[in-house]
Amino acid sequence: MTVRSSIHIGRLLFALSLLLIPAAIASPLELRLVAAKITTDSEGKEQRIPAEAAKPGDLIEYRLFCSNNGPTALGSVKPVIPVPPGMTLVENSAVPAAEMFSRDGKDFVPVAAWIKAKEKPAAIRALRWHLPSLAPGQTQTLSIRTRVQE
Repeated sequence: MTVRSSIHIGRLLFALSLLLIPAAIASPLELRLVAAKITTDSEGKEQRIPAEAAKPGDLIEYRLFCSNNGPTALGSVKPVIPVPPGMTLVENSAVPAAEMFSRDGKDFVPVAAWIKAKEKPAAIRALRWHLPSLAPGQTQTLSIRTRVQE
């Protein structure tokens, strides 16, 4: 089995952004996905640096900014952050906590089912949230952390 020595985060972000496009067409909803490598400085404080490429074991945080650029509130927004190939979701890293998860990126079930089944984080391919309302001008930030697989 061959293991890739690095993952090109820019390519992954482009591919992931294509999954977000249908939600934003003809809508005031703007979705922006940003990746950062999480490192720790000499004082133990976390640092976020642009994630151009990553090596096995690196910690990558994906932040999805969901903004309402329209004049009226948006109801029942259901954004998704996919877990890219070659990455494993870090357990309990979703902020705020996600409501649904998917093993294939298409069919979603409640996170409670994941917990009950003691599902392995490596099996998770996407997380979904439910935002009951997004006011005009409001931005909601969602995030997950993943680790590059060895």
